[in-house]
Amino acid sequence: GLRSETWALATHPYLPSTFVTAGDDCTVRVWDADKRAMVCMRRLRSPATSSDFSPDSALLAVGCADGTTLLLEPESLTELPQRPWAPQAGAVCAVRFSPDSAQLAVGYADGLVEVHPAFVDSHALTAARGAGPTRLLGAHASAVCALDWSQDSGVLQSCCEGMVIAWWDMEAGGERVLDAEQVRDVEWSTWSSPIGWPVVGILAQLSDGTDINTTSRSTSGHLLVSGDDFGKVNLFAYPSSLAGSACRVGVAHAGFVSHAAWLCDDTRVITTGGADNTVMQWRVGRGGSGRSSRALYDNERG
Repeated sequence: GLRSETWALATHPYLPSTFVTAGDDCTVRVWDADKRAMVCMRRLRSPATSSDFSPDSALLAVGCADGTTLLLEPESLTELPQRPWAPQAGAVCAVRFSPDSAQLAVGYADGLVEVHPAFVDSHALTAARGAGPTRLLGAHASAVCALDWSQDSGVLQSCCEGMVIAWWDMEAGGERVLDAEQVRDVEWSTWSSPIGWPVVGILAQLSDGTDINTTSRSTSGHLLVSGDDFGKVNLFAYPSSLAGSACRVGVAHAGFVSHAAWLCDDTRVITTGGADNTVMQWRVGRGGSGRSSRALYDNERG
């Protein structure tokens, strides 16, 4: 049912068979992984480029190519009332809710990162009184491709297509953290950046990271999957901090892999092909999501 390129993918935080896709055809679609069927669809005003569920499952954020971010009710895809956000000049490339569901980070094609304070009350979104977005500037000169929050929602990590990673202290008003040692012991709620100490080993020989389009850590924190320009889906142990870490390689997409995400119970990985308009399910084999799953990996690297 997909048309044009597919760019956005998000899995439900509580329902292990529910996920959402969106893309250039100006639609957002909810899918049932067990039935392998679309549940509902909503047409948008602009092509969609990114999406994320809030951890409390009350909201679905969808970033769009026109620089706007929509907030939808996840079951019906009804657009929720929200404080107007001035669209930016560039497309929204990444969105990520904080673990406490109180903040939404939005990354743009021009390198800007905004953090919007928001609270949900009876399924209606109201912005904090008198509070506008916090703008995080000066770190990125290219499109923001990944956003991740610390477990306590106090630190935001951003990464851009220029392979620059930055950290922001949100408890200090969004001040940039320049010393990496200050965040060395931070526990991250998610990991989607293609670079960083926990993922040094996912880079193939001579790769600078730009060929990796998507990374996603499992809910358990023991596995990580990546998708690249060559149509490969790669499964690693997490962390993979040694160069040339072993992995299991799967090939199914006819072109580049645009996105990958774990279902909330870690039994399956969902991937989307950007150009082939396909959604694939990958079942995690023997060993599950625990540390004993070494049988899942081999040394074949592309």
